[in-house]
Amino acid sequence: MPLLHRRTFEKSIQENLHHLDPSFGATVLLACAVASRYIENPTVSPGDDAQLSFGWSYFAQLASMYLFGSSIPNACTLLVGLGVRFTQDQGAHRRKPEGVKPTLEDELWKRAFWFLICFDRFSSAFLGRPLSTQDDDFDIDTLIECDDENVECNENGEVVSNQPPSKPSFVQCLKLCEILAFSMRTIYSTNRAKLWSGLVGNEWQSRIVAQVDSALDKWMKWDPHREYPVFCDQSTALYPVYYYVQMQTHRPFMQSDSPMAHSSLATGVNAARSCAHLLDLQFKKRKIALPHVVVESPAATILHRHR
Repeated sequence: MPLLHRRTFEKSIQENLHHLDPSFGATVLLACAVASRYIENPTVSPGDDAQLSFGWSYFAQLASMYLFGSSIPNACTLLVGLGVRFTQDQGAHRRKPEGVKPTLEDELWKRAFWFLICFDRFSSAFLGRPLSTQDDDFDIDTLIECDDENVECNENGEVVSNQPPSKPSFVQCLKLCEILAFSMRTIYSTNRAKLWSGLVGNEWQSRIVAQVDSALDKWMKWDPHREYPVFCDQSTALYPVYYYVQMQTHRPFMQSDSPMAHSSLATGVNAARSCAHLLDLQFKKRKIALPHVVVESPAATILHRHR
């Protein structure tokens, strides 16, 4: 989740801004809290051996990403909902007027909004909660497909991208969020919402599932033999989400009374196996456990046992 612009963040720390600005200080503490899950150091422990509590001493202010990987992920949805409202108060959910070039600050606001959108989708799906905001409620542009080291600003303060076309992008995660949101507002919507949307009869289920499967197929480009470790980590962060969306889409139709029971069960089990294999491959290569797979791993385990 590229919420922060690395060079700006590091420059602010070097200038001791975290000692002068309480908001930035809280952001630094949150970054330390999230990063604590990736290191083996007793100083990040609250005094026990519970790995889910590592970094609790840094925990401060908006901490949805930290809480989502903790033993109380339900608290994440409350903070995400507040965050969405705050960004709406700032107008961060609306597109800039035609012809206005984005500045670095504009791009960071977009990052904050899309960051919240992703967490809203993931946490709501995981906990079975309604989304805090629907796609119809915002029209903001997607992020510039550019890594931090390739972001430049011209003399007018406008963002210029020098991103090589071969490098991965967070935009791929946003595309998965869009597919997940479509699945949630159709397959998992209330009966009244289905009626208003015209999702009636005997064929809408297979039609919607086919649409989601088609969108996922277009997205899929996994290469388990990537040479560069960072790209491998990024891909492994994305593809469990891909399999999770697939499992979530087919899960309601795995009952024996559904005409899609056989095909949905086969798809779900295959996704679970693929997800488990992918995470095992990543851990053998890098020995890094990705905190967000607290969502995907249980679903994969349950379906794998259900085969």
